[in-house]
Amino acid sequence: MKILSAKQIRQWDEYTIANEPVSSTDLMERAAGKCAAWLMQKFDRQTPYKIFCGKGNNGGDGLAIARMLIDNGILTIIYIVGKDGIGSADFEINLNRLRKKTKEIHDIDATASLPAISKDDVVIDALFGSGLNKKPSGIFSKVINHLNRAGASIVSIDFPSGLYADKSSKGNEIIEADHTLTFQ
Repeated sequence: MKILSAKQIRQWDEYTIANEPVSSTDLMERAAGKCAAWLMQKFDRQTPYKIFCGKGNNGGDGLAIARMLIDNGILTIIYIVGKDGIGSADFEINLNRLRKKTKEIHDIDATASLPAISKDDVVIDALFGSGLNKKPSGIFSKVINHLNRAGASIVSIDFPSGLYADKSSKGNEIIEADHTLTFQ
């Protein structure tokens, strides 16, 4: 199996978008559909999900997955982590779509209490993807540690958050994922 660098992943996404042709939002939708299908096969349909999203495209993946789980009648609560402000274009598109489906969207910033997580929950890590370029700190470090201590099953999208694609991640807070769903 060939493992691509973060730059190569971006280049292949750009190539696919330009040559298939497919929009970046539709490409995200395709990936999220595969993730949601895998989750529904792997876990009982009564299992509650807690999805933690950053404001980049990895977070957009998480929002799209959340919408698909909700469309299938699965209890899903979404947490958006980080400072106020606008996310990536695909994140914002998926956030607007999700707001039409649920009110269970919560913001987590440095002043917020972290949500309780049950061992029976499935946690979806959509904080950072392959483009992580600096060590998680502040609220992100706090959330990563909280999720790792919760004892729930954790599924990371693209990469476990805190893990660099192209260099050592030694010293980083990193999600201890039970499963990682990624696409090439």
